Amino acid sequence: MISEWNTGEVMAQQGTLPGMMEESCSPVCVLRRRSVHVKVAGFAPRRTAQQKGIKVIRGRAMVFTRKEVRQEESDILAQLLVEKPEDWTPMEGPVALKVRIAYAYRKGEKKRLTKAGYVLAHDKKPDTDNLLKGLKDVCTRAGIWKDDAQVWHEEMEKTWEQTEGWELWATETGRVVDGQGLDN
Repeated sequence: MISEWNTGEVMAQQGTLPGMMEESCSPVCVLRRRSVHVKVAGFAPRRTAQQKGIKVIRGRAMVFTRKEVRQEESDILAQLLVEKPEDWTPMEGPVALKVRIAYAYRKGEKKRLTKAGYVLAHDKKPDTDNLLKGLKDVCTRAGIWKDDAQVWHEEMEKTWEQTEGWELWATETGRVVDGQGLDN
């Protein structure tokens, strides 16, 4: 597992802020820009939170989360918590999220593609939006951010590759604070 947790603040003078798209700031401002990068090899999420079960108890339908889904979510949560620094506080500002999931090649793939190591688009289930919902919920429980509603930009990639794994990048895109301490 590769894990990188950046908690630094970048000071900027009047002009543009580094790493932001032509955003100007007052004479003295601070860009709070924290990020997380986690890469896990050998495991790719396959279950989604939308895979609910229904039981009928005494004439009433009860919806429940399946055991396999709970187990997979707890495995991902454990991987995140092992790598999370003790002094990490949840991101509070807007968050940009990128997730990349790689599944092992199917047995039916053409050998010339797999031997060359091509990355192929994964166009089968599970759906990317449902996978992303589950990962965002787990990141909230892990304390990466306060609420998954903070995610304003998300990218999701699902591929067939030689080795299974997943990668997550979360970046607090920052709040520009002027010298008086007022949020802009």
